[in-house]
Amino acid sequence: MSGYAQSPMYAVVTESMLSSSDGYLITDMALDTNGLLWVTTENEGILRYDGERFVRMDEAPSNPDDEIYYTALCMLRPKFWLAAGDGVYQWKGKQWMSTSYPETHCVDLLNTGMGRIYALSPEHLYYRGLAEDTWTKESVPGLFGAYQLTQKEGLLLIASESGMWMRNPSGLWTQLLDEPVASAIPLGDQWMAVTEEGLKILGDQGWKTMASQIKGYHSHVNTADGQNTWLIGESGLWYVRHDGQTAQLYTHGGLELQTLRMGIPSDAGGLFVATEKGLLRMDSPERWFDLRTLPFRIGPIDHIAPFGSDSCWLSSSLGIFSMGPRGIRNHGEPGMGLVSGISLQNGAWCFGEFGLRRFRQGQWQTFGPKQWISELRWKGDSLYIHLAEGWEKAYWTLKKNLSFTPCSKAPRGAQSLLDEQWVQDIYGLAIESKNRSIGQGMLPALLIRSIERRTKKENDPVIIKVGFRGLPGAGAGVPLEYQIDEGEWLSMASSRRLVLERLRAGSYRLRFRAAIPAGERLGLPQVTIEVLPAAWKRPEFWIPALIFLLIILGIAGLITWRRIRDRSDWNREKAQLERMALRLQMNPHFTFNALESISAYILEKQPKEAVTYLQKFSRLMRYTLESAEDSAVTLDREKQALENYIALEQMRFDRGFQVVFQVEEGMECESLTIPPMLIQPLVENAILHGLRPKIKAGQMDGVLKIYFGHDPSSTALFIQVEDNGIGREASKKQKSGDEGEKRSAATRILESRLAALQLETGKPYSFMVEDLNEGTRVTLVLPLHQEWADND
Repeated sequence: MSGYAQSPMYAVVTESMLSSSDGYLITDMALDTNGLLWVTTENEGILRYDGERFVRMDEAPSNPDDEIYYTALCMLRPKFWLAAGDGVYQWKGKQWMSTSYPETHCVDLLNTGMGRIYALSPEHLYYRGLAEDTWTKESVPGLFGAYQLTQKEGLLLIASESGMWMRNPSGLWTQLLDEPVASAIPLGDQWMAVTEEGLKILGDQGWKTMASQIKGYHSHVNTADGQNTWLIGESGLWYVRHDGQTAQLYTHGGLELQTLRMGIPSDAGGLFVATEKGLLRMDSPERWFDLRTLPFRIGPIDHIAPFGSDSCWLSSSLGIFSMGPRGIRNHGEPGMGLVSGISLQNGAWCFGEFGLRRFRQGQWQTFGPKQWISELRWKGDSLYIHLAEGWEKAYWTLKKNLSFTPCSKAPRGAQSLLDEQWVQDIYGLAIESKNRSIGQGMLPALLIRSIERRTKKENDPVIIKVGFRGLPGAGAGVPLEYQIDEGEWLSMASSRRLVLERLRAGSYRLRFRAAIPAGERLGLPQVTIEVLPAAWKRPEFWIPALIFLLIILGIAGLITWRRIRDRSDWNREKAQLERMALRLQMNPHFTFNALESISAYILEKQPKEAVTYLQKFSRLMRYTLESAEDSAVTLDREKQALENYIALEQMRFDRGFQVVFQVEEGMECESLTIPPMLIQPLVENAILHGLRPKIKAGQMDGVLKIYFGHDPSSTALFIQVEDNGIGREASKKQKSGDEGEKRSAATRILESRLAALQLETGKPYSFMVEDLNEGTRVTLVLPLHQEWADND
């Protein structure tokens, strides 16, 4: 037998709600009607916990140094909150807005639940109604350095550097304690205060120190019966009874909960506890684990036999232990085999595979049959044991051994009437007390937490988050199912997030339920998801788009109409230009001169020359008239017309100049086409204004050269008209009357005609004039065009 003295150290099971990477300096907490936790912080604004993570509910400043130090938070009604910091701010479901709070700092807020809200500054107290916007100052004489505001049954308490102040229902303020108070705590019909000397309680003899270790700021959460309280603050986590007894709680790993910020009741009847940079959930604060019974110390516990409210015997894989306030003792193994149970009536009994043993004088003594006993019951001094054959009974006395006889039945086991119950758990031995319970919390329910989507368009994912309210651990082990439009129920397993992808346009009704027996009792929350068609399918898009398209088509139609109109005008202008060109080419002067030449040949009795002249003149006139309606003629026909025209001019000027036609080798003049009568004005200018002045001066060495060729890429046709006449400058000096005007007009018409052809076909038409040492060269550049069908 071995044992050791150790006072009991109790622990509670806590669960972290934040990842190790998150860290928030929480200053206050509150729950909304859906069980969602809202918190204020020193450095991260106002946050709401959606079951997975914290979401910021205020707008983050662009400069982190401008963060508001929030101090308090309270809910007036759903979607209507107040937050304290550099003033008081209100939230009405959209954004935080500053109120008319008259000071720049608020340390605490209190909703009395009776239509009035209080705001506490370091030196003053203000109040307003739920529907009001104006704060009214309430006088508290002598108040300064205020920390905390709390209430109990219509009474207000203020903890401050100036002491602890109480306001009775009539509005009179009384100073209950004249020393700095960090926290004021109402407990039952008593008052407590956390001072620099520790936790004090007000009794009949005045203030009395209960626990000197409890110092600094603490929040409190009273138990369901209102007779005991939990303190959460700078000294850690403490449980305080109405009789002044206190107990400090640790984590189930044996670590001390130090420097806590504050705590509030959770939605499941537990606690939310804010640590220095984290957040803990405590679902069963009424269950305390005795750290002396951790599995690594005494092994897994199999059976427990209570002995009062603070002692018990238990069996484990390492033997039988007795435990009480003064320590824990190992009494060894009662025998070989498994232990079925322990009984502490009329001594300490242990039964199992080894039979029945009683612990006396430091050792285990054998009583009764050495068979496997599975159950033991007492009724007075009568002892009943259950063997493989059935129940047997014996009368207990210290003076003789037990003699068992068979019996038909045994009395029912006694029920414990104690408020505290011993419970075995994976963390060791726990003692559970109803007196420590905080209460039910919120009514358990399954709720839709949030719906997240980028847009309402089809094929965009929809994320729906659901969760439980009022269940321990937020119902982490409860599986869920969902249904779409009265279809089959589909499993979500333990996930609390549903992602819907590739939804077509339409309306979808979704329902959720807990996949457990009678899960409908937790509710069947539903939501309707509206999915809009793609933008181009929606009337609000395609109607404006159609209008815009019609406008564009209208503009395009107008432009096209204008172009057609301009093209028609251009065609008319082109026809006019061509007719002008033809009139210019075959002007009355030329006709008169030709007839005069014929007449001269007749008078001079040169009929042969007259006939020749007349034949060439008639061919030229026929070509001019026939080509007037054609847009293009072959290069060969144009060359023949030029030959006739030049022959007439040679006869007219007595062969005063020579003509040379040059055609580039390989050119097929029969298939190449050009606009009619395009070259004749250039030839006429060369003869009349370049060569004729030399002829009049008696010089008969004039030469007219006409060249037809194309570029190496065979995309352009070159036509050159060159003369060795007097040149442009000398001609300008000699021109007079109609001939000068005719030459200028011919040049302008040619330019206009070439520009019109380029506009019509989109191909380049151009000409250029070069002054030579003797004479002038004009070059026409035309697109090369062949019409093979014309030769067939």
